[in-house]
Amino acid sequence: MYMSKFVLPLKLHTNHVVLFSTLSKAVVKVDGETYRAIESRSWDDISLDSVDCLEKMGLVVKSLKNESIAFVNAATNKSKNADNHFNLHLLATTACNFRCSYCFQNGIEHQALKTDDIDAMLDPIEKYLCEQKIQTLSLVLYGGEPTLNWNFTMEFIANLTSRLGAHNIKYDTQIITNGYALSDEKLSFLSLHNCKKIQITLDGCRDMHDSRRRHNDGKPTFDKIIENIRTALNKNYIKKVSIRLNYDKENIDSQIELLDYLAQEFDVSRIHIALGCVTSDHAQQAGDEGNELSSTVYTHDDILENDNHVRAYISLYIHAKRLGFSMRKFYTINGICIAKRNHSVLLCSDGNYYKCGGLVGRINHSVGEVGNELVPYSYHKSALYDECFSKECEMMPLCHAGCRLDAFYRTGALDGRDCKYNLVKNINLELLKINYDDATDLDSKRL
Repeated sequence: MYMSKFVLPLKLHTNHVVLFSTLSKAVVKVDGETYRAIESRSWDDISLDSVDCLEKMGLVVKSLKNESIAFVNAATNKSKNADNHFNLHLLATTACNFRCSYCFQNGIEHQALKTDDIDAMLDPIEKYLCEQKIQTLSLVLYGGEPTLNWNFTMEFIANLTSRLGAHNIKYDTQIITNGYALSDEKLSFLSLHNCKKIQITLDGCRDMHDSRRRHNDGKPTFDKIIENIRTALNKNYIKKVSIRLNYDKENIDSQIELLDYLAQEFDVSRIHIALGCVTSDHAQQAGDEGNELSSTVYTHDDILENDNHVRAYISLYIHAKRLGFSMRKFYTINGICIAKRNHSVLLCSDGNYYKCGGLVGRINHSVGEVGNELVPYSYHKSALYDECFSKECEMMPLCHAGCRLDAFYRTGALDGRDCKYNLVKNINLELLKINYDDATDLDSKRL
């Protein structure tokens, strides 16, 4: 037996060690003597029940080689969508009613899909779903701003769901929106179509948010968004709203204040908090002609890097947890996203299929034209794991060689690695310190 190569240990001042499997997500607390026995493979010093329990949690394995093979095979199967699930992202328009300085779509031409073309859009998708024996589908409304061009979206969903019903394909809808135009009528429509997730971004309390996420006509946006969140929850259009807090040096303090405000205004059990550090990787080329996205979308002075990023994330996490908000207990980068899945596509208003929202507008990175035949395609490259294995990286299951878009930003290639090892490891170590009381003592896990 061996300790899994995907174990992140955290030594506590109590002479205990928290073991976190980045693969199985199991967390257990052992005493120092047991940990040393696991490290040195002194299995006779650990009870058979404890060893069996550790193995069931994926913290110890019989063969490190077989573990590596199983990990790569499982990731490859997931990228091939062995669960027969299809992810369809609909970008009905690249237009937006906000002017956010850090938006990665700044500089992209505003275009919108037309209702007259819906059948031509859906025919090849329906054909693909049948040929690939798809059983479930998630429709994610994306933008631009997805609450714009709404008449098209309603007709598209009505047509799509009719086709799905004819083939007994179950579905859910999700929306990623700035929340400003998310009216009662739109919320009601989404609720009637199995809305599973509503994600809305806030950049701080009223003054800070309104200075950063401005409406196109210059008017404030914060109060209207809060009103729409309240409507979504009070009318039970959805059980829980996900609020993304974008943060950097400029607004970190205001985000702390925002958490206090949200805790006063809403039932915290119905708010999920997602934290997003704003990065500067946006000044890139768009389109075959090399038209630049705005090279001033964000100033480097506001960027949080390395240790400052970790401290900012943890300070927000601790405050949100103290207030009782729902949050993830571990930090991950990308994983097996839609770009790495065969059964996924982003249908864009520029008439092209893409595999990633960050590639919208870069025609040379489209994977086909809307209306043409869909074929399985994935940016998942199992060969990228080789360097990760050579470095004995225990964080692989949390990043899967990193984000393809960030790799493109940094290297100019979508098939490169985007390693954020120190960031992922250090944030997760801090999260273990915060949450380790939730870890079960090994003694209580014995069968």
